[in-house]
Amino acid sequence: MWACDRHFGIGADGVIFPDAAEGVDVKMTIYNADGSQPEMCGNGIRCLAHYWARQQNQIPKTLVIGTESGSLTIQISDCQPELAVMTVKMGLPVADGQPLSLKLSRENCEVIPVSMGNPHAVIFAEKLVEILGPQIENHSQFPNRTNVEFVEILSRDQIRLRVWERGVGETLACGTGACAAVVAGVLSGKLDRKVRVNLPGGILDIDWQSPEIMMTGPSQFVFSGERYQP
Repeated sequence: MWACDRHFGIGADGVIFPDAAEGVDVKMTIYNADGSQPEMCGNGIRCLAHYWARQQNQIPKTLVIGTESGSLTIQISDCQPELAVMTVKMGLPVADGQPLSLKLSRENCEVIPVSMGNPHAVIFAEKLVEILGPQIENHSQFPNRTNVEFVEILSRDQIRLRVWERGVGETLACGTGACAAVVAGVLSGKLDRKVRVNLPGGILDIDWQSPEIMMTGPSQFVFSGERYQP
């Protein structure tokens, strides 16, 4: 998509369109940089909530946002015009914690599949993200492709995470990926249920104390503009 182009566009992993829909405050429609449409986006939903809250005369304490994988509730703990902090009720993960062995071009690797409304494959190892990421994303085990998380465990309550995002490539942050990494870590006995996730683009706090996962993180307003049509 032209807006995602880092030379002739704005530069982004994806574009979000707010739409009206029954039963929610706003519906999120999102497209990846390659034009494909993911089911939802954990970081994107915080950005949309921040944008939506900025448009209201009175900032709401909660928002319900519709996605292709269901409606999610966002709690707004702090919302300033430039910076907001929000907690998203990310829903129930789908995973059994069992590793899946994949045969790649140069090696075999084990991933733990997790669904957060969109697909993820979690690896507990420091690997060559730019080499293994696209191979796993497009592996035959994942007919709709998958996001890939590479996890370095720092302690039981803190990890470092790199993400190869489906339809994007390596990204600076991924909210659903952070949740998937924690789910895989809990189910495999490697992590506690409350984990700080360090990504290249910042920090997310993931809390899986109840059946649903809570994700807390910031969003920051950068700029606004209009597309120039000569």
